[in-house]
Amino acid sequence: MRKKLRFSGFLAVVLMLLLCVMPFNSMHAADVIEPTKKGSISLQFQGGGAALSGVPVNIYRVASVSQDVHFTMTGMFQDYPVVLENLSDDELTTAASTLRDYTIADKIKVDTSLSSDESGNVKFRNLATGMYLVIPNSVKISGTEDEAYTFAPLLISVPESLDSSWNYDIVSMPKAERKFITSDSSASSDDTQTTGKVMKQWADTGHLDQRPQEITVEILKNGEAFTTQKLSSNNNWMFTWQIDNTKDTWQVVERNVPSRYTVQVNSDQTSHSFVVTNTYSGKVPGRGPGGPTGATTPVNVSKSQGSLPQTGQLWWPVPLMAATGMVLVAVGWSVKARNRKKS
Repeated sequence: MRKKLRFSGFLAVVLMLLLCVMPFNSMHAADVIEPTKKGSISLQFQGGGAALSGVPVNIYRVASVSQDVHFTMTGMFQDYPVVLENLSDDELTTAASTLRDYTIADKIKVDTSLSSDESGNVKFRNLATGMYLVIPNSVKISGTEDEAYTFAPLLISVPESLDSSWNYDIVSMPKAERKFITSDSSASSDDTQTTGKVMKQWADTGHLDQRPQEITVEILKNGEAFTTQKLSSNNNWMFTWQIDNTKDTWQVVERNVPSRYTVQVNSDQTSHSFVVTNTYSGKVPGRGPGGPTGATTPVNVSKSQGSLPQTGQLWWPVPLMAATGMVLVAVGWSVKARNRKKS
């Protein structure tokens, strides 16, 4: 009996020691990403209940990803202080459109460009792991002169978390929206005049002393520079301009984003209004050549249009630890029972 108790105690100690000395990386083997593994993004386009062929799609790899699911902005995108972490679906869409507008303003070279086939499908293959900005361009609706299906830009991670495992082949169906468009920046007036408006919003409670006295915004018309304006308290952090053709497309980007701040731009093409929000982050960003100031530190993305889990989650040791605990309880109970019997 004594030998059995000693063996049980020895076994429990060994199990506990194994848990303590087991290499950290091996414990996370089920959670880590394979950074060198290739993936793909497949898109399916439909509009009006039918497949949409000939939809041009541009993609940009905006961030790399580490084994423990940390993203680092890459290339020219490291110059744009756009937050990718802890975002709701709406905030993620705003981040995608903000980055999309920077690609237009700075004419960033596309990584890969393809068009959908007759079935409305397009697939980007052999993609390195990371976060991708996916920009489906508008496609004209057959039988109309100035109507097209348009699509919101997407941020898609490769891989994504799916059923407690990593999926490296992503499938998405961008939502099509029917709109009036113009592709000619010199298009004549449609006899409908309205006003465009850009406003500055601050999210920096407790850090008002960090605000600059002014910020700079660049306004684009149909993808080309229209005007650059300074916003400050002198103009109530606001600028308005006359729009002669409501079919024109407008974008707003912020230049020289204040240090320790991030940026996002919410836009409404229907009302031609833009809200530029600077949020105090407390981080000192780097300075990239030829672009606005941006954070170069890794960002931990917890949510994207390809689902990512919280990092550090680890469940497999739980049953083993529970079993070890049961062994220890059994040993203790046996020893106690034996002592009672002797007494």
